[in-house]
This record gives sequence, structure tokens and C-alpha cells, in this order.
Amino acid sequence: MMLFAPLDFAHGHTRADRHRAARLALLRGRMLKRMRKLDDAADEVEQAAMFWWKPPTTLPVEAFRDAMCSSSSAAFAMPVRGERSPSSG
Repeated sequence: MMLFAPLDFAHGHTRADRHRAARLALLRGRMLKRMRKLDDAADEVEQAAMFWWKPPTTLPVEAFRDAMCSSSSAAFAMPVRGERSPSSG
């Protein structure tokens, strides 16, 4: 009494080819799913950046000049990192 039919080695290569094709299809599906997730995450980052980023109204040089002219001199009396303030002696 035989429990299993003998393997048909005549068509082994086609079975292996089908197996490889099925595995490649699964891998392709996983890759596409990950790429979609990555694309969705990039879209979320872009939307968040557009929400928080505000375009500059003036050039940085003009903004610095305006700050220099409009600020009191007390704001510029702060010591630079590493220097001692005049009041600390």
C-alpha cells in the first residue's frame, strides 16, 4: 500500500519556476505596500511643514537692521558668550 504518489520529477523545473514567481509576487506586494506607507508619511511631513513654516516677509539683512534701529540699547548690552558683563566686575 502506497500512502503518497511518487514525485513527478519531469515537471520539477516548472514547479520551481512557479514557486519563484509566487514568491516574487509576494515580495513585490510587500515592497509596494511599504512604498505607499513611506509616501503617506512624506505627505504628512510636507503638510506639517507647510502648516508651521511661514514665508519670510523681509530679507534677513533688513530684519537685522530693523531690529538694530528699533531696539533699545539695553538689549545689546547683554554679554556675548564667554565674556563678562560690565556690571559683574
